Amino acid sequence: MKYLNFLLLLILPTTAFTQTRSDYEHVMDKFMQFYNNNQPDSLLSLCSPQSLNDPKSIKPNAAWLATSHTNFGDMTQYKYLHTEPYESDSALVFKVAFTRYFNGMAVKLTKDNHFEYLWLLTSPGMRINAEKKIKPVPPPNDSTHIK
Repeated sequence: MKYLNFLLLLILPTTAFTQTRSDYEHVMDKFMQFYNNNQPDSLLSLCSPQSLNDPKSIKPNAAWLATSHTNFGDMTQYKYLHTEPYESDSALVFKVAFTRYFNGMAVKLTKDNHFEYLWLLTSPGMRINAEKKIKPVPPPNDSTHIK
């Protein structure tokens, strides 16, 4: 019994701060809403200071948003693909569908559900693999998730 209590004391603090996939999907829903509504200030509010200081992470300011809309169009859907190990933790990789483009997006959240980093995975291999795994579907009427 003492051994079990000891294990619980070790495990519970680490799981209390772990985000679930639904936490990530909730933040992705907000990202899609702010992206499609051209709200760069709201997008920036989703980013942590770590994300804004990371040279590889997206800085969703007005210039980035305008360029993305020109190149990709509106974000229509997303789907969880897999979890990737990242440093001592992990990041979730989503397949993101825009009106003119499919892309991968790697997301890591802070404990308060802000982007610790947000990367677009634009390598040709990622696009090819994502397109093989997910067949393009028309934008849904009531759901933001790729079926």
